[in-house]
Amino acid sequence: MTTLHRSQDRIEWADISKRLPSAAPRKGELILGFTNGQERHFAVVGSSGLNMQAAGTQLTRIGCAVKLFTASLMDLCVRRGDVSWEDRAQRFFTARLPVDMTIRQLLDHTHSLDDSLLPGAPRLADDKLDVAELCNRLGAMPPLSTPGKLCSYGNAGCWLAGGVLERIHGKCYGELLSEQLLRPLNFTAHMPAGASTICPSVAEELDLRACDILSFLELCFQQEGRDAPFNPRALMRDPIALPGWSPSEQGTCIGWKSFGCGWFGHNSHLPGHITVIRVNPESRTGLLLYGSEATLAAFTRTFATMLPEFSLSRLPRTLDPARLATVRLSEYEGSFANAALRVVVRSIDGTLHYQAVENHVRSAETHSAPQPLIAAENHMFLPAARPFAPLQVLQFVPDAHGTFDHIWNGRNLLRRQRIST
Repeated sequence: MTTLHRSQDRIEWADISKRLPSAAPRKGELILGFTNGQERHFAVVGSSGLNMQAAGTQLTRIGCAVKLFTASLMDLCVRRGDVSWEDRAQRFFTARLPVDMTIRQLLDHTHSLDDSLLPGAPRLADDKLDVAELCNRLGAMPPLSTPGKLCSYGNAGCWLAGGVLERIHGKCYGELLSEQLLRPLNFTAHMPAGASTICPSVAEELDLRACDILSFLELCFQQEGRDAPFNPRALMRDPIALPGWSPSEQGTCIGWKSFGCGWFGHNSHLPGHITVIRVNPESRTGLLLYGSEATLAAFTRTFATMLPEFSLSRLPRTLDPARLATVRLSEYEGSFANAALRVVVRSIDGTLHYQAVENHVRSAETHSAPQPLIAAENHMFLPAARPFAPLQVLQFVPDAHGTFDHIWNGRNLLRRQRIST
């Protein structure tokens, strides 16, 4: 099998297509789109092929991948001189933001805001984002860390970035997206509830043709410069490493996730819809994998089979008994929380245990007995019982002094709770 891990390697459709599994999902369709800037291909997983035109015009739900478009709209403003990446976000709002952060930090997930219990962004009667009410809700939750210090994935940054765009242009986000990105690029968008409902972070009901998503990825192949109307590649510079281990991604950029070895993109999993976007600007390769929620198991298996070099991280190594004997478990004990989740960690009979309480759930199940953890490398502990949602891992994040004020669950930060005296 040809190795695809080197960012400068050119990837051909023939190499990818031969990796496709022969078994088709039992329900729904799983479609792969490919571009290298010169040719495009589409295929249905488990099928001998699909008419390219039919596959290319099929609509796919954008979901969280709309963050890529929000970042591009902000980049347009930066290049026009309306704003700079280092501007303080507070400049654009009369309502007091919970913390002092930059425009860049809004879009690279280092803003420190805790939106883990917020289902969506409030809106005003004119369909613009209600930033004042959003700030009130975010301000009720302590910040996760110092802005610019640690990544924690969420929606608040893009909600506020959408608010900045609305302040600059005087229009709601969905109208801006249509007028400044979708129409200039000649994209065909389907918005059942109208443009005014489109969210800058999760998009709600926004469907694009598969061929248009590939066209957007092809913009990443052009060399960086200020002449092109859109320049997504410029947003991928200097990825910020995640605080800890993740099953796939390694860092964040302005709007984009970094998967290592030159690969960038985004994932979206909404009810009934799954979309994975990947692009490698150096090798001029763009991939789109999309299907229905019913194909989730096949979806995960297919992507890992096709491109394991960048789709899956190496699993954490557990500690052998000799190394485990040197671990001071008392350093990890304590209570850690964000608005949605509280985790209590303590040592019981020489083994670290945890109790996870989902704050929005009120049931007896949230008060289960402490569960054992398996010690692994890099201050990481793995829940012994599977499934272990909402924790993929429990990794303690050291600060500059070597103390553990945060834990990372594979996606979000939780901060240590201080006991008042």
